Amino acid sequence: MVIDIFDFYGSTRELSDLFVRLRNEGYRVYVNLSTGNRIITSAALLSCFMTGSHPYYVRPERYSIPSNQEVLSIGVSSVVEIPSVRIIGPNPHGQELLRTLGTMGGMVRHESALVQPLERVRGFFPEKKDAESKRAYLARKRAHLSRVIKSLENEGYVHLSKKGRFVGVSLTDSGRLYSGT
Repeated sequence: MVIDIFDFYGSTRELSDLFVRLRNEGYRVYVNLSTGNRIITSAALLSCFMTGSHPYYVRPERYSIPSNQEVLSIGVSSVVEIPSVRIIGPNPHGQELLRTLGTMGGMVRHESALVQPLERVRGFFPEKKDAESKRAYLARKRAHLSRVIKSLENEGYVHLSKKGRFVGVSLTDSGRLYSGT
């Protein structure tokens, strides 16, 4: 795994994927936030919150600054567990839409391009009513899709671009974090 220490979103994605993979293998994940630059430390903390991992901070006994070198920490004074905060994120339908959009390259030119792939996701669309026509059912599915997309836009996970009567949908950086791409 290679992490660009100046790319907050990319680092958060990589670390989140690593933490989830380790958790799925049966490990409890503890993350020491006392070293690293601010971007990586922030990305690691957010990844902990997103994945249920355990952040902590090691307080050194003292610091040493040799001439013309970086600051060195010496010894361990104490270990401080950082309280975990639950990151809620998008609702389950929103998460499915973000994952689907991520697999489609992170953007679609027309919102309706999402209908067919999301039909494969069990429970995403409401069930067809007995006496409902195909046309009415398609209209209800599109209305449901529009509500989910609008909610994701309001929460900052997707960006909408209107071109004529069509609406394009693309992931924001936050949306990419939850899309898994």
